[in-house]
Amino acid sequence: MAVTEPSKGSDAGNPSSLLSDDFELNAEKWLVGNGHDATIGTMVVRTGTGPYSIGVILLTPETLSHPKVFRQLLPVAGLQGAGLSHLYFDKTPISEEHILGLHRRPLERGMHSVIKTFYRMRPCVCAMALGSAQALLDFAISHISNVKARELHSSLQIEIEAIRNLNYRAALRIDDNILDGAAVSLAKACSTEFVEKVVRIMPKLVGTELFLTDIWLQKTITDIQGYEWMEGSLDMQRLNILAGSI
Repeated sequence: MAVTEPSKGSDAGNPSSLLSDDFELNAEKWLVGNGHDATIGTMVVRTGTGPYSIGVILLTPETLSHPKVFRQLLPVAGLQGAGLSHLYFDKTPISEEHILGLHRRPLERGMHSVIKTFYRMRPCVCAMALGSAQALLDFAISHISNVKARELHSSLQIEIEAIRNLNYRAALRIDDNILDGAAVSLAKACSTEFVEKVVRIMPKLVGTELFLTDIWLQKTITDIQGYEWMEGSLDMQRLNILAGSI
């Protein structure tokens, strides 16, 4: 899903990308996962100047292989597997049938649908973060050598269960079509902060030497840093929580 733009960031409500009245796409997106190799995808675009003129289009294999589409893999220091890419569309023709949700009202097929997509994906990212945290805790069990570390491990296990229940309740509300942005943002914030907390505590659980030398551990810890940026950073989640509490 192509959202982020070089000049706008991940502001899905105010994209520069424009689909003209004659269905020509002028757009520049970057930090798009697997954008260089993908054969299908979606993109948030502006279809006019009004507040409801936000839409989502389907990017088909024919569109992505068009000569007026340019795609390149971005050079990054980490997260190589994400395939973060830069996409550029220069008056690329788009079929009207590839504008998603034309059977719905403009608001429902624009920002409303984008928000619902983000809300539905956020608990999934929470689950991934908690899964990584649980993997670290499971790894630590066989390397704990003292009572203090065992008690610390037990307290972390209790905490992760609480956050897992929090995320489960948030996901249920979204499944029931209750657009509770504060609930999913709270789950995302707690999950992200918790998994990073586990990383910081790992040396106390397994020892500094193993923490610095185990290959799987280092790979997992490196990947965990990406959860902060998936489905919104912590600052954005806090704003959603604050808005929901007013």
